Amino acid sequence: MASSSILKLSVAFLMCMMVAALAAVVAQAAVVPECKLLTPMFTAFCGPAVAADVVPGRPCCVMLDMMNSRMDAQASCQCIKASVQNITGYNWFYSSQIPKKCGAYPSFPISRGVNCSRAVAEQDLFSN
Repeated sequence: MASSSILKLSVAFLMCMMVAALAAVVAQAAVVPECKLLTPMFTAFCGPAVAADVVPGRPCCVMLDMMNSRMDAQASCQCIKASVQNITGYNWFYSSQIPKKCGAYPSFPISRGVNCSRAVAEQDLFSN
């Protein structure tokens, strides 16, 4: 029982460290993060919430917010679309609930069938 708690704590710690490291790299580099790096992390962090009716963890929400705010909308859309392609047990309804549960609202749905050419940047949603 104690070893199970230690394992869970260790996994949670490692996930937080990965998100923190990614955020630091993106902030220092001031460049668009590559989807090759973000796709496996989004899949790992958000996969459970895409496949089941669970509250996404903080690493998932941080990842979604980062992709939504620091990337071109179409690039972010393509990256998230590629991520959900790899998730076993994908459920369109559960994936559509992730932004609401995280409080992060990309201009496109989290879906395997999303048309990313229609994604617009967050700032363009409010421009005249």
